Amino acid sequence: KRHTKPIGIDVGLTTLATLSTGQKFPNIQPQKTLQSRLKRAQRVLARRQKGSNRRAKARLEVARVYEKITNVRENHLHQVSSAIVRKNHATIALEDLAISGMVRNRKLSRAISDAGWASLLKKIEYKQQWRGGEVLKVGRYFPSSKLCSACGFLNETMPLSVRTWKCACGV
Repeated sequence: KRHTKPIGIDVGLTTLATLSTGQKFPNIQPQKTLQSRLKRAQRVLARRQKGSNRRAKARLEVARVYEKITNVRENHLHQVSSAIVRKNHATIALEDLAISGMVRNRKLSRAISDAGWASLLKKIEYKQQWRGGEVLKVGRYFPSSKLCSACGFLNETMPLSVRTWKCACGV
């Protein structure tokens, strides 16, 4: 049974995905949590002599940590995407983000890459199509944050520091 009400998804850094219903999925940040283990393995690798057996073992340890980070991230993204698609919404609206352009920002690139937005959106898209649903891409310049969800009022002037606002209709 398909729900007729469409759903919108907003991806972010503090919460990985926020649905238009208000449901939020946490961003677990696997690279940030395993950063100390990765640093130690890389430091050990850097101190080993090139060509030695111990360097080869240290290189494998760094690869193991990276594999762990990847597996934790992919598992979480699959669980989140499955939880979203499992709700049986006929239409899911996704942001059309320029993620490759956002990653060029030195201060945000690690956090954006660690969150795995592109991978999450791809997973949601193919799982929704698999279930026979529709996926819509919302244009990147569409003022969704400036529109009131109840009455449709467009708040023209809104600085980036404003995350929530109150409309004249009370919402």
